[in-house]
Amino acid sequence: MEYNLTMKIKTIIISKNGGPEVLELKESNIGRPSQDEVLIEHVAIGLNFIDVYHRSGLYPVQLPSGIGAEGAGIIKEVGSNERTLKLEIEYLILVSHLVLTHPIEFSLQRTLLKCLKILI
Repeated sequence: MEYNLTMKIKTIIISKNGGPEVLELKESNIGRPSQDEVLIEHVAIGLNFIDVYHRSGLYPVQLPSGIGAEGAGIIKEVGSNERTLKLEIEYLILVSHLVLTHPIEFSLQRTLLKCLKILI
């Protein structure tokens, strides 16, 4: 994935609390990963009840906010402090702010479902 200083991505944003009608698809710009970050191209994402609670306002979050904390994908770029994760080769699970390798015998979608089942 090649880009200059920023690239355009699509995200689901909540700017106010409410039902599903408050979900907005927005285009955003992101820069290159900082020294302790990775850029992941998502293949599968998971939404769970915490996302519904955030959207509804039951568990308040600072708005505007994105939704979704779990996903599976491929690392496209790593920050300068990252020494163990490999580009393009390793499929990963992203659980909140933790990046884990996934068992290669399972698809990303199946691994994500297993991971979400464990977390719930």
